[in-house]
Amino acid sequence: MDYTITTCFRWLLFPKNKKEIVKIYKIEGFPFSFDRLPELARNEPEIISEANEKMAIRIEQMSRWSNYLIAEEAHPFFFDLKLKNPEELPTI
Repeated sequence: MDYTITTCFRWLLFPKNKKEIVKIYKIEGFPFSFDRLPELARNEPEIISEANEKMAIRIEQMSRWSNYLIAEEAHPFFFDLKLKNPEELPTI
């Protein structure tokens, strides 16, 4: 099976009521990582609009989804998976 990587912009909620728009990376719909955006990108109206359209994600949820993917041997950072679009992976 070939897996697909997708991205979107979402609000990520951190402890102490801190929040930030980030780029979320998903594999088959499951979030597994995120990138912080430069300030200039965080202020782009299109990015803000996309983030506002979707439900915010808590950092704890990101951790749970990532751990789930690891347990299922489906996390692209830890397992050699057949990806339809490996160029979409974040650089780590």
